[in-house]
Amino acid sequence: MNDIQWTVVDTFTDKIFHGEPIAVCSLQETLNDELLHAIALEHHYSETVFLQSLDSAWWFRSFNAQGEVFSQGNGLLAAAHVCRQMQKIPSQNIEIKTVLGGMKILFHNDRIYLEYPHIQVQPEKIPENFYDFFSILPLEVLQNGPVVVAVF
Repeated sequence: MNDIQWTVVDTFTDKIFHGEPIAVCSLQETLNDELLHAIALEHHYSETVFLQSLDSAWWFRSFNAQGEVFSQGNGLLAAAHVCRQMQKIPSQNIEIKTVLGGMKILFHNDRIYLEYPHIQVQPEKIPENFYDFFSILPLEVLQNGPVVVAVF
């Protein structure tokens, strides 16, 4: 295994040691899920993101203590910031491939914008363990694979 370059980005702030710290790891080779999860556990942040340039596209995956996390905004912002700082971005916009599909990251001056993919969702029954997470019932629950949306 090659060395893994990583950095910590404080998202949602312009002050060091404020905001939400996210570990961003730049991979030279594809690693298995068990190793990615172990690296995330070692970093011990709310999220550890992994970037790899493959087939002229950036691949993005994100893990936390529980396992893989799908399409988290703060992780994507941190990854975009690192790409920009490392000057690995050929233009003002980049395409990122995630487990949920492709998305765009747009740069304008000092701002980063995320353009999420359109995801088709289907109505689902409200899970029995819903009250483990929320104290009120939603009007409806929609789902597509790992993506669950509760409408209140």
